[in-house]
Amino acid sequence: MKTRALSLGLGLAIAGTSFADVTGAVTYNYSTTVEDFGGDSVSVNVSDLYLLSDDGADTVLNVYNMQMASAGQVNYFQSVTGTGWTPTNLGGIFDTPALRLADSFVTIGGFQQDTLLPEQAPGAGAGTGLDPNFGGNSAAFPGDLAGWYNGSPPSLNGQVGMLPGT
Repeated sequence: MKTRALSLGLGLAIAGTSFADVTGAVTYNYSTTVEDFGGDSVSVNVSDLYLLSDDGADTVLNVYNMQMASAGQVNYFQSVTGTGWTPTNLGGIFDTPALRLADSFVTIGGFQQDTLLPEQAPGAGAGTGLDPNFGGNSAAFPGDLAGWYNGSPPSLNGQVGMLPGT
């Protein structure tokens, strides 16, 4: 049976969403060692969060009132070339493996569908905004009752896609 999923790009969180038909949430967890700007090697544990849906016509617009478990309230890795919680890959010399595969960010879609390792490619996740409870783009971790949203609903960021391997 195939499962439909929305990639949100933040693990270790339980989040409310603004639409029905969410049937669950899963994380895909892995470790990676990648090169950051200037040649520094970075080793991190990654947790990609996917919301599950039973309707391929669903599109998520925002996540709100997130409550992060105490164990998840740690300093998350931010690539030198992509600081902050919104996706910010400028491309060119700033497009590093650490930014694509290890940087911490939140998004409402805007990434290649049907992949378990969503890369923060240049322009991916554009239009993602943070609500005031998030704590700002430079917060160590999302604040209590944080949220983020698709600032450009016509872009269809947040549309349902297939979760690979299901």
